[in-house]
Amino acid sequence: MKVADGNVIEITYELRNSDGEVLETIGDTNSFSYLHGFGNIIPGLEAALDGLDEGESFDVEVPPGQAYGEFSEELVGEMQVDVFPDEQPPEEGMVFEAKPAEGQGDDTMFLRVVSIDEDNGEVKVDGNHPLAGETLQYTGAIESVREATEQEQREGRPADRQE
Repeated sequence: MKVADGNVIEITYELRNSDGEVLETIGDTNSFSYLHGFGNIIPGLEAALDGLDEGESFDVEVPPGQAYGEFSEELVGEMQVDVFPDEQPPEEGMVFEAKPAEGQGDDTMFLRVVSIDEDNGEVKVDGNHPLAGETLQYTGAIESVREATEQEQREGRPADRQE
């Protein structure tokens, strides 16, 4: 059976960044299932897998525009350390949810703490996805392909995958 919209696809893969660093390995004991054609995976990988056969291998390079987007300096900024609650002080690498100020829109954002300047009381934050701007290399195999059930189609995900 071929990879096509509306099918549940089970894959194994190794993900590397443009420097060749391994970012993630999904192997035989922990394969990944998704519903093809429902935007469950990055667009560049989904497009590259379309039409492949069960058991077929893949080696796909995905540019930033088809993965997590280009890095945007506009999403990097500074906040005062005192806006963080005392019980949850900022730490480098920490990710938190930020709601826009009143009148600034409705989109909640996830920000990552990049650095903390204790002397000035400032926290540098980044709203980019951690892989923004990266060209990604996926090497793997299509482990199985099956038709999705009506329930999986309604829910937009495989029954065995929790979100």
